[in-house]
Amino acid sequence: MKRTFRAARRAGFSLIEIVVALAVIVILIGIVVPSVARQIDKAKVDSVVEDFRALELCLTQYYADVGNLTPLNDIGGFTTTPGQPTVRHFLTGDGQPNWDGPYLQRIKINSTFGGTYDIDALSSKEATIDLGTQAQLGGNYQVVLEAVNDALDGDNDLTRGAVWGDANGIHFGYNYYRP
Repeated sequence: MKRTFRAARRAGFSLIEIVVALAVIVILIGIVVPSVARQIDKAKVDSVVEDFRALELCLTQYYADVGNLTPLNDIGGFTTTPGQPTVRHFLTGDGQPNWDGPYLQRIKINSTFGGTYDIDALSSKEATIDLGTQAQLGGNYQVVLEAVNDALDGDNDLTRGAVWGDANGIHFGYNYYRP
C-alpha cells in the first residue's frame, strides 16, 4: 500500500511547483507584452511616415508632368469615389496636358492613428500635405509629428520642405520645381 500512495503522490504537481510555473509565465508575459506593444506603435508611426513620403512623391511626379499644382486646389480631403478630385488627379487622369499618371497605386484616406490626409495647393508650385487635427490624433500627436519631422526634415535644412504642427494637424509644406 505504501508503494501505491507514493506513486499517486508523484503523479501530480505540488502547489509550490504550480505557483513557481505561474510566476515564470507572468514574468515572461511582463517582458514580452510591452516590447510587442512598442513594436506595434512603431509600425503605426512608420506607416504614417511612409504615407507622407508616398504623397510627397505623388505631388513631385504630378508637378513634373503637369507643371502646375493649382488643379489640386479643390481637394478637400481624400476619397476613393470614382470621379472625385483625388481619384481624378492621381489615379484616372484630370485632363491636364502632360498628365502621365497614375501617381498613386491606391489612395489611403485615414492614417493608422485616425485623422484624414489632405492636400492643399497654395500656389502653382507650393502645396502642403496635412494629416488630421490634434484632437483626432490625440495622445499620438507629438510622437507622429516628431517622426514625420525626423523623416522629412530631420536636419532642419528645409531642402525637402518644412514640417510643422498646430491645432489643425501635422503639415508638410514643400516647394515643387520642374527639373
